[in-house]
Order: sequence, then C-alpha cells, then structure tokens
Amino acid sequence: MGGGAAVARPTANSKETLNDTGRQTVTSTHSPAVNTLMASLRCYMPNDNIPDDEQKRKIHIIDVINRRPTKIPTYIVCEDLIEFEIHENDEYDIFQVYYDGKDYNRIVNGYELRNISSHTPKHDRRMLLSLDLNQTQSEPDIYFCVIPSSHSQTVSKTRKCPPEYCEYNYIKIKRRVEKIFLTDEQKNQKVYLYKGDTIELKWSSQHGTAYHIEEKKYCPVSGSLYTVEATSDRPSSEGTYNKTFDEFGMSFLFRITDTNQIYDITVCVINDKYKIKYIEITDNNIRPNTIWIERNDWIAFEWYTTCEQTIKQIEPFPISENQQQSTLFWRYEPSHHGYMYHQFKATGIYYYRAANDQIGTIIVQPERAFHHVQIFSDQKVHNMKTEGFVQFHWKISDSQEEPILITIDSKSSVLAEAADGRTGLFDCCK
Repeated sequence: MGGGAAVARPTANSKETLNDTGRQTVTSTHSPAVNTLMASLRCYMPNDNIPDDEQKRKIHIIDVINRRPTKIPTYIVCEDLIEFEIHENDEYDIFQVYYDGKDYNRIVNGYELRNISSHTPKHDRRMLLSLDLNQTQSEPDIYFCVIPSSHSQTVSKTRKCPPEYCEYNYIKIKRRVEKIFLTDEQKNQKVYLYKGDTIELKWSSQHGTAYHIEEKKYCPVSGSLYTVEATSDRPSSEGTYNKTFDEFGMSFLFRITDTNQIYDITVCVINDKYKIKYIEITDNNIRPNTIWIERNDWIAFEWYTTCEQTIKQIEPFPISENQQQSTLFWRYEPSHHGYMYHQFKATGIYYYRAANDQIGTIIVQPERAFHHVQIFSDQKVHNMKTEGFVQFHWKISDSQEEPILITIDSKSSVLAEAADGRTGLFDCCK
C-alpha cells in the first residue's frame, strides 16, 4: 500500500436518529470542516445501545498482547468493523501503513487510533472498513502499524515504521456477496444490502420441484408490483441466481415454482453506500477508469506496479503549485507501491494522469440526501430537494389488521413547468 494525500474540507454533519427497525440512520446537514478520514467515518459507527439492529455489522476483535496483535482475521467483508482489545497497561497508536518494497510508511489521513488503552471505550477502539470494491478489482490488503504510543514520535517525523510493528498486521478486504441457500422449506426473509453488493440465491430441491427467480419492484403510482427481471433459465430443481444492486431502493426476489406459484420471497433493501471508493492502478490500466462519486466522498488510490508510479491532477488545473487544497496529487517521490486518500469537496469532472500516460476520470456529483419519513407521525409536510431519496417507516401493532399501502400521484408530484414532455417519474411508468 502507500503514502497519501487528502484534502481537508467542509463536509456534511450527521444527525443520528432511530428508525422503526431500531437502526441508527443518518441525515446530512451542513457542518464544520472534517480533516481526516477517521473523523468523517465516525458518524457512521454503530451504537451498541441500539436494540434489534437489523443491519448490525460484524465486529472482529483483535487482541494486542505483548506488543503484538493476535487473532487477526484473514478476510473481512466491506463495512465490517475491527476492534482492538488492549491487554496491557501501555497506550498504543494504531495506524494504516503501506509497504513500498523497502519500508513501511504511514499513510497520511488514513485509518488511525491514537493513545488507546485497556480503559478506552469500545467506540474509540474501532475502525469501520468501508471500501467500495467492484467485481474487476483485486482484494486489497490493509496493513497496520501497532506500536506503543511512546515509540511513535519518530514515525510521525519520518513516516517510516519499524517492520516488527507492521509486517504481520494485515487484513484482506473482500466484496460483500450475500449468499443464501434455499431448500424445499419456505423461507420469506429481508436482507439489507449496500449499493454495489451482490446477492446469490442458490437452491436445491430434495423432491425434484423446479424453481426460478423473478425480480419485482413496487410501483408507487399503481400500488402494485411489476416485473423487473425474470431469469432466462428454465425452472430447475437446482440453480443459482445472482444480482448486483447498483441503485438504492427495494427489490422483491420471488421464488416461483414450475406451476407458476409463488413459493417464497426474499426482500432486498438497498439503503446505504460504502463510504470510500477504491481505485486500483496497474501497469496496464486504471480500475475503474471512470468513477462517479458524490461531493465530500473519499477515494483510496493504490498501485503496485513494475514502473515507478505517481498521480497528478491535470484538469481542472491548479492555480499554483503552492495551492494544493483543491488538487489531487501524490506528494512524495514516484514509487512502485503507493496508497493515498483524497476527498473531493466540489462537484465537477476531474482528470488525473498516472505513469505511462494513463488518464483517469472522476465525476463528482451533488450529494444525495436520505429523508426518513415516519408514517404514524404528526408531521405531514416534509421539505426536501430534488435527487433525494425517501424512505418510509412504520410499525403495525397486532390490533391493526389493515395493511399500509403507499401510492404517489405522479401528476400532482411534478411542478407544472417541469411536467411537459415527461412520460413518468418512475420506472414502472415508462
């Protein structure tokens, strides 16, 4: 991995609320500047006091004994947490590093915990590893330096870390693929996913019953479901269905028998995204070469190449070499292996050049806000901007027998001057 550059910028603050599932949700508002990756991730850390959290993240405990971390997991899945348990009286600094082939170097504005001890609260001993990986990318390794705080002063000056505190302290990050095995037992379930996640449904029938999967979505205009995608395969007693979700929303995966009967339903809720995009630079290409992010998002750049590599923004051009706050650049000498973080605080299209004249493109779009609307609430009017998402929440008691049906009048939902020429607001109306 590698060293790094990141930009301090004003970002969105987060108000934490509880939804009807007990999950901690985040609403964006304007806030003071956030200077580090850890500071911007802190508002997304889960709260242990929230009961019945349906999206509870997995926590991997890493013990630090005799100045060495133990029980380091081989793999973790994106959005998992790691928690360091200190079993000594010393205080420790734990921060992300990369290996350049010769030295382990601290990554500027990377993951870090400072002065943690056995008395430090759990929340302050955790890291949220939230990398957005796509199917074409390698599984990256995250290296950490675990060093007594009293010994880390030299590292702060030179960036170089003693190998004995780093070389065995790494974790491989995997894309999340939610694998569900279905049998002849009916199994209706709800699965929470992140944008970019993949679900894999695999079924096997002991009785020779043939199934296939159909994806349906809810149409808020008609109040009914419509088919998005039906498997092209014929119904079979054994099969696999894969789906990668690239948009927010909710999908219903129906398992249907060969007699066209609905057998069970898997509900997929995609209502969150990974916090850090990941770009991998190789000798031959940049993966992905073009990437879409939102304002205030972070990107991690990593390369491991035979030629010495560097990164420099080429458009929009910097005003001067001394004014780098808006400029994407690698601040150190070219290297075979590097790692850096950069945060984009302004919308626009950014181009950067790597070695061998490879050109990458970053498209920064406005932030999209999530609006959480409680159905059974005194508030009837909700102010929001375009390009936002609305998530409705409600709970029905046992005494309430009538189901809730939410519909939207597409015509009354459009301003008169914007309605001309529109065929519909929703996919189901096209």
